[in-house]
Amino acid sequence: MILAAGQGSRFGRAKQFVQFGPKHLTLMEYNIIQAVKAGIKEVVFITQVSQQTTLIEQVLPRLPKGIKTHLVLQETSNLPANCCVAKDRVKPLGTAHAVWCAKDVIKEGFIVINADDYYGEQAFANIQALAPNNFGLVAFELGKTLSAHGGVNRGLCHHTNNQLENIKEVIEITEVDDNNCQGFCEGEQVSLAKTQLVSMNFWRLTPAIFNCIETQLIKYFPANTANTSEQKAQEVYLPETVFAYMATTNARVTLLTSQDAWFGVTYAADSPSVEQALKNLSSNGAFDIND
Repeated sequence: MILAAGQGSRFGRAKQFVQFGPKHLTLMEYNIIQAVKAGIKEVVFITQVSQQTTLIEQVLPRLPKGIKTHLVLQETSNLPANCCVAKDRVKPLGTAHAVWCAKDVIKEGFIVINADDYYGEQAFANIQALAPNNFGLVAFELGKTLSAHGGVNRGLCHHTNNQLENIKEVIEITEVDDNNCQGFCEGEQVSLAKTQLVSMNFWRLTPAIFNCIETQLIKYFPANTANTSEQKAQEVYLPETVFAYMATTNARVTLLTSQDAWFGVTYAADSPSVEQALKNLSSNGAFDIND
């Protein structure tokens, strides 16, 4: 499942459709190549009405042969019973809602990724090695996810014996020196080692999560609060929903790592480094695939 409904506010446009590298593909297409190499044969795109045509006309025709695709619209009107949002709301309802919108086409364990991040071959191989009913998260070293052009927000993973316990959001993370970074967590400045693991939203989930998402949506978007200022700004995020699920079940999330390079385009100025990284990977055959 690819979350491809973003607006790219800091980038300046819908970055999930920007083409990069010698193959002139989007980052989600490079990810799909790695997913296919790991044995994945079906892709669900979460998009919005205004971007549907671009996805159909520009991305789908370039996908590897044999891939089954589903297009799912993330719309604010698509909610459980007893939920409601303001009619004039444009802002999406969050990543958990995006996943919930695909409940009718997801029947087995699935991977969730962002459309505007590149995760590498090893991430897909590692997560595919999990047992079918296991939850998992592929994390990356913080130092490998920074931008030279501004602060970034990352989910800091707390874990014990490769079991994820919590994710704390740290915002405006910048490099301090070769080994350390700094950012802000809950309003306080914090120091971080570059080796600390962060979530880049690469999840392995099962359909069991959908009922929990529905519960969260009902909690945060009750019908009688649709026009309040607080509700208009509310979003339901996937990590919080996963932890809510863990709290009410015996589910555990296995924390996996990848030594492959992650890269993305938080800012438009990140584009040249992404171009170079893809050029290097392409020259080494990273995207060679038998169609």
